[in-house]
Amino acid sequence: MSVPAAQMPGADANFGFILSPPQRQRVARILDGMVDGLAQSSGVLTDRAGRIVEIARKPVGVQLPAISALAAGCFATTAELAKELGEEEYALQFQHENDQQVYIWPVADRALLVVMLRGSAAIETLEGRLNGTMGQELAGVIKEAREPMKAVPPPRITPPELPVELRQRTRALTALIMDLQAKRPKEFTTEINAGLLHSRESLVQALSKRDWRRAWEICEGTRQWLLSVMHLSTAQDVGQVLIRLYRDVFNQMNASIATAASPERMKILYASFWRFLARQHPTVFVSERFLTPAGVDVPGLWEAARGKVPDSMALAVQFVPAMDGLVRELLRVIYLSKGKEGRDAAIAGASAILKTYNLELLPYGLESLAGREWLLIPGTAAPGA
Repeated sequence: MSVPAAQMPGADANFGFILSPPQRQRVARILDGMVDGLAQSSGVLTDRAGRIVEIARKPVGVQLPAISALAAGCFATTAELAKELGEEEYALQFQHENDQQVYIWPVADRALLVVMLRGSAAIETLEGRLNGTMGQELAGVIKEAREPMKAVPPPRITPPELPVELRQRTRALTALIMDLQAKRPKEFTTEINAGLLHSRESLVQALSKRDWRRAWEICEGTRQWLLSVMHLSTAQDVGQVLIRLYRDVFNQMNASIATAASPERMKILYASFWRFLARQHPTVFVSERFLTPAGVDVPGLWEAARGKVPDSMALAVQFVPAMDGLVRELLRVIYLSKGKEGRDAAIAGASAILKTYNLELLPYGLESLAGREWLLIPGTAAPGA
């Protein structure tokens, strides 16, 4: 059964639309029907800001306000990317350990339905209901809901207005929060959830004012605070993680190229790579002596760049795109010498290496940045896509 309205955070109608008592009863009945018979399922209807409207089968041990706010933030971030790709309609699905699923479905451009359940078969049943009469009825009720009084229209940030670096940082922060929520849900106390919600509101205000510097500071401050309260150490220098990651990637690629190109040919190729990349990334590619037929001297590149940018985190933001640029050049060589199959095999191998470092990169907010360029090479796809 659904939770009575008087017990819910959204009972004061302080969200993006107002339901009358009969409409609220219809929504409660529909939500119960949506999750009926699905294993370990529960449903939460929120507005687009993540504020709870109605709950069906409240799950035990789950912080629903945090889940709702994070789902809304994740959906909003993905919406900006989807618009750039020309997708107007889409849903999100997250799969966690023990076959647990979180499904986020937009409702009438005004609400989100967040369903937690178990099993792929349950997802198919849920999608059938969402695309059927239940989903149509729910959308109809939400469309008919009354608009609240608004003194100021909600801020709208169009994709081109948001700097790429800031978009990457907000995505990384969202990924960090979602990952921690999935793996350590019991540690998200009331105080931590309140802090996250406060940071989210501050970030929305900064974005609405187009105060990109302030938005960046909020993202980074929230990340550092969350790592601290979750007792995740960032004592290890980020450079050491990146050095090991790219050393493994380049060693694998160099071994692949060595079977098709002589050392003399590789010397010529690396010299051309350096001339091209030094113009794009002068801070990182300071000397061609770090690119030789024997391979890429990643530690040498990092230490030389540290002479210009002593702060490791600031350097990491420049180092990752520079290394990815070199990966792309090597992949082109592999493509010319071994064809598409050889290039795809190299990408798969590099992606497997990247996956082993994701958890180490997570505390630094780089897990969604490293490898992104070479995973999106035209004609290829990320593993599992």
